[in-house]
Amino acid sequence: MVSHLLNLLKKRLKSQGRQTMPIGRQGFTLIELIVSVGIMVMVTTVILANYTTFNKKIKLEGVTQEIVSIIREAQAYGISNKIISGPGSSVAYGVHFDMALPDTVIIFSDSNADNNYTVGEEEEIFKVQSSDRIKQICINQKITSPFACPGAGSVNTADVIYKRSSIYANINDDDAISDTMILFRSAGETANGVKVIVWKSGQVSVEAE
Repeated sequence: MVSHLLNLLKKRLKSQGRQTMPIGRQGFTLIELIVSVGIMVMVTTVILANYTTFNKKIKLEGVTQEIVSIIREAQAYGISNKIISGPGSSVAYGVHFDMALPDTVIIFSDSNADNNYTVGEEEEIFKVQSSDRIKQICINQKITSPFACPGAGSVNTADVIYKRSSIYANINDDDAISDTMILFRSAGETANGVKVIVWKSGQVSVEAE
């Protein structure tokens, strides 16, 4: 595009130059050069700005898709009756989200059968390698009108439990909770995040903020 603009500008200047420039004179004047450089700078600035935004978006989408895979993994463990150690063998598996650990997602085995994460129950710990972080955790975001998060629906932690041979999710050990939403954003962003939503039915979905 820059090359095309420069060619058009050069043709126009040459056309004007036939009337005002001495025969044999070629090239750009200082003003013409400044205009050309200005065009190139503007186009380059736009391209770089769009690339940065696009790059952040791609990384964030990659992180959230990996989170979905982690949730599916815990669900598969529960359905398959994966054997775990401790007095609560083969009880349940879950995923723990915590605002105090915004770069961490934990798959845990509910070995004490209390339907919540307890320190020491960790099976796998996933660390987000990019600058993307958990910015908000909400519950019942799909049945609340108007949307109550932040507010009544905002929580500090969310434990999604999958009990033996069941695809259904138990969220924070509360049957009244229909869904939980975990919002991820890139560092420094106040919008344009991605929400991972886990439903009581077992469905996991991803939505733009």
